[in-house]
Amino acid sequence: MPGCYPYTLDLLVKEVEEADNLGLGAIALFPLIPYHQKDNAGTESYNVDGLIPRAVRAIKQAVPDIVVIEPGACALWFSVKLKNF
Repeated sequence: MPGCYPYTLDLLVKEVEEADNLGLGAIALFPLIPYHQKDNAGTESYNVDGLIPRAVRAIKQAVPDIVVIEPGACALWFSVKLKNF
């Protein structure tokens, strides 16, 4: 997808901080989940140590007020677990 780039978590946080400094109020995450971790039930979305939860925690620690848009497959997990971040 044009304009989408892969980042390690540390570099992602720096990009989000820069986006926040530029006045952007939200960012969207498009994770690359390894194929062997995918299933029809979206089990990886329930993994507290999974890619999306780790990314959201790191982003929110650095830039608490930014809106993080994440894949719909994780929506249930976040609606239940977000309070634990």
